[in-house]
Amino acid sequence: MYRKGLSLTFALALLALTAIPVAAGPGESGGPCANILAQGDKGSTVGTTASYSGTAVGVRIELAAPSCEKYTYTLTVEDVVNGQPVTISTSVAGNGSSIIELALEYTAQDGDVCISASSGFEGKTTAKVLDRAPDSGCITLQAGQSSGGAGGNRMG
Repeated sequence: MYRKGLSLTFALALLALTAIPVAAGPGESGGPCANILAQGDKGSTVGTTASYSGTAVGVRIELAAPSCEKYTYTLTVEDVVNGQPVTISTSVAGNGSSIIELALEYTAQDGDVCISASSGFEGKTTAKVLDRAPDSGCITLQAGQSSGGAGGNRMG
C-alpha cells in the first residue's frame, strides 16, 4: 500500500511539473506577458500587425496578458543596402498594457523591408528573446503594405 501511495504521489508531482511550461505555449517562455499573439490565437483580437509606409515602419504587438515592466518589447527592421545587411531596432519597457506600439523612421532603397517583433529581457551577459513574431525570420513588406487583418501577411 505504501508503495502504491508513493507511486501515485510521484506520478501526480511529475504531471504537475510537466504541465507548467504549457501555459506559455510551445516555443515561448516568460509567461503570458511575453507571449506575442498572432491573428487567430486564443484571446487575440487582431493579433500582432506591422506596416511600412515607405518612410516609417510600425508594429502593434498584442500580448496574451498585460506587459511586464521587467521585459522589453522590440521592433526590428532588416534591409540590404549596397549589398550589406542593415539592422535597426527600437525597444520599450513593458508598461502594463497588453498592446505595445513601436515605430521607426526608415526608407528602404529597394522599397521593401523585413520586419519582426520580439519580447525579452537583458541578461547578465546577453539579451534573451522570449517570443518572436513571426516565430522565425521576418515578414517582408513593401511601401504602403501592412500585415495582419483579412488577407494580410501574418506576423505570427
